[in-house]
Amino acid sequence: MRDWLILLCLAGHVLAITIAGIPNPATLPAIQKAGVRTNNRVTTYLAPLADRAAVALVASSAAIWQATQGLRFVTTRYINATTQFQRWSMFSGALNVEEFVELRYYIGRTDSVTSSWSASQAVFPAHPREWWRGVESFRRSYQDKLIHTVVTEFRDEAAQGTSSGVTRPNLTALAEYFGRGLRSRLAEGERLQRTEVWYGQALIGPPDSYRPGDYSSLEDGAIVENHFDTPRYRDQGAREREDGINWILLYVRE
Repeated sequence: MRDWLILLCLAGHVLAITIAGIPNPATLPAIQKAGVRTNNRVTTYLAPLADRAAVALVASSAAIWQATQGLRFVTTRYINATTQFQRWSMFSGALNVEEFVELRYYIGRTDSVTSSWSASQAVFPAHPREWWRGVESFRRSYQDKLIHTVVTEFRDEAAQGTSSGVTRPNLTALAEYFGRGLRSRLAEGERLQRTEVWYGQALIGPPDSYRPGDYSSLEDGAIVENHFDTPRYRDQGAREREDGINWILLYVRE
C-alpha cells in the first residue's frame, strides 16, 4: 500500500510540473518565418521544416492547454504552494541580435572642465567569437552575466517607462569598476571627467554571413585611446549608428 501511495504522489508531482510547463497560448509570440536566403544548403533545407514544426507545436500547445483547463485549478495551487516557479523556457525566444556594451571615457586636466582626450573600452562580451575560450572565459562568463543583467534591467525599465532608479547604482558600480583601470594609466595632473555606458545591437545574419573580426575590435576589453577627435558629450538616451551597430547611451557618470 505504501509503495502505491508513493507512486501516486510521484505521478501527481510529474503531472503538476508538466501541466505547469504548458505555455498559455495568449502569451506566445507570433511565429515569424525564417525566410533565410543563404548559400548554406543545410540551412536552406532545415529552415522551412523548422517553421512548419513551430506552427504544429503552437497548435498542439493550444489544444493541450484547453484540455488541461480543469486540472490546472488544482496543479497551479500545488506548484505555488511548493514554490516551484521555475519555467523551462529559458532557451525560447532566442535573440536575433548581437549585443555589446562599451564604456566611453573623457579625460582632462585637473584644473580644466574641457576634455583633452577620450578613450573607449568594450566590456561585453568578454571574448571575440573566434577566440579559443579556455579557463579565463569561465571567470569572464560571470562578468558577462552581471553586465548583461544590469543593462537588460535598466533598458527594459526605460522602454516601459517605469524606471525606478533601482538599477542606477549598479550602472554606477559598473562605470566605477572599469574606470579604475583607466585612472591607473592617467598622467599626473589628469583626471577622469566623465564616463558613459553605451549599449549596442547588431542584427545576426545567416550562418555564412559572419566574417571573423567583424566586431572583434569591440570585444577584446582593451582601452583604446583617442587623442585626436574627442567626441562631444551626449545626453542619456542619445543614439548613434556605427559599423552596422545601433548604440544607445544608457548612463552617464560625471
